[in-house]
Amino acid sequence: MIYHNLIKDNDFFEGYRILSNLPYVSLIANYNIKEAEKILNSFFTELENADYIPVNLYGLSGIGLILNYLSKFSGSFIEIEKDFKNDYSELILMNSKEMFHTKNFDTFEGIISCLNYFICIKDINATRELTDKLFLLANRLVEDNINDLGQAHGLSGIISSLSKSILFLKEENNNIYVDYLTSFVKYLANTKKPNSDNLLYRNNKSGITSRLAWCYGDLSIATAFTWYYKVTKNEEFLEKVKEIIYNSIQHDPKDCFVFYNEKESYYDLGICHGLSGIVLVLKRINSIIKCNKITEYINDLLNTISSTLSLIGDNEVKFPNVAADKTVIWTKNTSFLEGTIGVYFVLSDHELKEGWDNFLLTDLGSEE
Repeated sequence: MIYHNLIKDNDFFEGYRILSNLPYVSLIANYNIKEAEKILNSFFTELENADYIPVNLYGLSGIGLILNYLSKFSGSFIEIEKDFKNDYSELILMNSKEMFHTKNFDTFEGIISCLNYFICIKDINATRELTDKLFLLANRLVEDNINDLGQAHGLSGIISSLSKSILFLKEENNNIYVDYLTSFVKYLANTKKPNSDNLLYRNNKSGITSRLAWCYGDLSIATAFTWYYKVTKNEEFLEKVKEIIYNSIQHDPKDCFVFYNEKESYYDLGICHGLSGIVLVLKRINSIIKCNKITEYINDLLNTISSTLSLIGDNEVKFPNVAADKTVIWTKNTSFLEGTIGVYFVLSDHELKEGWDNFLLTDLGSEE
């Protein structure tokens, strides 16, 4: 299933957007450690020529998370990760403090991206400091009626990240954390946004359809509620998750704003807002709910993804790109979030080591 010629060396790290292609090394490591080491060495060689690398998931935090995952495979990766932590953790923490002042909480580009890194490497002090800052920032955002409710850039991502942090820290003052978290979750549960470009309307019995995707809409909110359930064991919110998911799986994805290639008759297959992201979220939530109907829906989507790749060809499948004027252009894409690499991860999920999806705050089944 994995084609090593999918990505050409000359454009693999173009722009140094780490999250776009570096996760490919993590995927390869599950099957061929030597090949992964070779690609990683090539990456670090290219990295030396970079003028500037951001600290977020498109940069240093992303490298750190990938190295942490790779450390599960061999001693050589463990040593590389150790050196990276010694060299860059302080810089990541320092820059994340500036993110607090600019109110940048974003899952990819803000405090969440850095907090996720420190949770992953089990740095208690840095995690505690950033958790405190994110709680303060989230409280301000809720008081100001935060507009974005999604997992990628909104309140669901904040709740998921803070829940993950609470589960990691396991401290006495977590009672204070949980009280604040509960207020954020109740705000999310009681806030309904009208249909818009971001389609942030939670599905309800009125039949209004929300965007079905990892990044925005129903599945974002279901993910946040599931994390909250893991923290509190509040069955009321698990029931809310079930309601959201059961409503969602009644629909064809293209009727829930998943882009559909009319010309060649196939869906957006990507993680961010395509079928692979839907599968990933449903699998992780269903590991807790354990519903046969959800399993059937997941299997149908997996069959659709696999058959599309088989019929069209891995290197020929295109992904939607929304232009400035909102026209949709279908182009080839090999990135993790919106391209073929991410699809490979989801299709290989049952074979991979746990934690590859911590980028996305979907690692609901991980042990705290």
